[in-house]
Amino acid sequence: MKINLTLPKTLSAFPKNTLNFPTPQRCSFSSSSSLSQENKQSASYQEKKKENSKQEEKAKRKKVTEHKELQTVRNERMEGIKIINMANRRKRTKREKESRRGWGGKQTEK
Repeated sequence: MKINLTLPKTLSAFPKNTLNFPTPQRCSFSSSSSLSQENKQSASYQEKKKENSKQEEKAKRKKVTEHKELQTVRNERMEGIKIINMANRRKRTKREKESRRGWGGKQTEK
């Protein structure tokens, strides 16, 4: 008489490691104090996240305003330079204007 020592088909279908069920990290039977502590930690995390995002937003706005201020200063400086250049520039004569256009001045008959 032979004795069969193999596992039943229902259990042999599963690999060995799945028979040892891992314990869940968050147990539903944990005490209320630990749950409230977790909630507090997550709430503080959310608050920190909000504060960080606010600070990042402030930094972005500050950068933008600084850039705009620099741009206006540059523009004002350029306007000032243009005005100074126009004031310093002497008025050209008609002949100079024509020579600058590439007409070569008045054409004389040969």
